[in-house]
Amino acid sequence: GIEKKFVIANSIGVTTEKKDDTFITKGFLSNTFTLAFSWESTENVGEGRLVASAQISSNIIVNANTLNLNHFFRFNVMQGKFQELQIEVPTHLHITQVEGLYIQDWKISADAKRILTIQLNRPQKKEYQLNIISELPIEALPSEVTVPNLVVQGEFRTYGNVVVSTNSALQMVMKKTVGLTQVDQMDKDRAPRNQNLNKSFYYVHPSANYDLVLSIKEIKPAFDVKQQLVVEAKEENLITYAKFQLEVRDAPLKKVIVV
Repeated sequence: GIEKKFVIANSIGVTTEKKDDTFITKGFLSNTFTLAFSWESTENVGEGRLVASAQISSNIIVNANTLNLNHFFRFNVMQGKFQELQIEVPTHLHITQVEGLYIQDWKISADAKRILTIQLNRPQKKEYQLNIISELPIEALPSEVTVPNLVVQGEFRTYGNVVVSTNSALQMVMKKTVGLTQVDQMDKDRAPRNQNLNKSFYYVHPSANYDLVLSIKEIKPAFDVKQQLVVEAKEENLITYAKFQLEVRDAPLKKVIVV
């Protein structure tokens, strides 16, 4: 940036201070001298081109009719500062919440390339954290779904991890994994564990762009039934007592109809 340096001629005790983005110069003048100013432009060597990184932890939960996504961003600034973030948002992804400190406003452009712009009310010079919650509708199963990737625009070196999980009776097959490396599991600092979920897949990616396509289909439950009937005969009617024992496999059984 450009910093203005002021000099007041024939003055005593001159001081200059910066308040917000304004420089205030003060001094004592004699009543016998004429007030005169001179100034020059100097380069501000304290700040330069933005050098920063963005670590993204993507937590995806697969349900029968939606993908629920939580993208957690950690921005670290090594040089410079930023007061606005722009993130590319895939088509059909619904942003439901944008959470973080100092957010003044956020909006998504209506262009073919959808850009989420987040305006902050103060510049960020060190570390900043942002959480974006979204959902993606899924067509009738079986279906193939491309997992949405939020891409940070600008001078950010981006890397991160992805966790894909489900707690439903669904079979997930990874049809495409480009730019991703599968790992057994990750510690809590790198990605949150999905508790009480049946299946989880863990990936890391060294850059912003990757492709992850899921094939999703329902798993139908299989079960065996043991039946015990007791019939009691009385003078005017028959009373039947029935007992059923079900052994369920492969997927949860939600409803049983007895006829």
